[in-house]
Amino acid sequence: MKYKIVMSLMLFASSLTYAQEAKIEANKSAFHVGESIMACGKLAQIKHLENRHYLNLDKPYPNQTLTILVWNNDYRWFESRFGSLDAMNGRRICARGVIEQYKNSLQIEVKNPQFLRLMTQ
Repeated sequence: MKYKIVMSLMLFASSLTYAQEAKIEANKSAFHVGESIMACGKLAQIKHLENRHYLNLDKPYPNQTLTILVWNNDYRWFESRFGSLDAMNGRRICARGVIEQYKNSLQIEVKNPQFLRLMTQ
């Protein structure tokens, strides 16, 4: 019986540790390339291109710490959920996805608005 309790406590503790590590600041993204993680930062710039939208965190391009990539096909779902994303400029947001390196920059591709959070502070 003691063994089961100890094992349960160890599993619980490890899940708490994982939950704490699963959310990072955008400026720590370089240490988590290839990982699925939630990264947070201040939305510094939104850049709309023909078929994609870049949400740059912490600083405008080319000095952003992390870019959230939303393809044009998915963008309407984000605006349906949040309203104009341009109005979120300067607000703190978090995105969940796999951090990838692309042309010397770090990015998270987000297809579903459920993986984007608008934070209160």
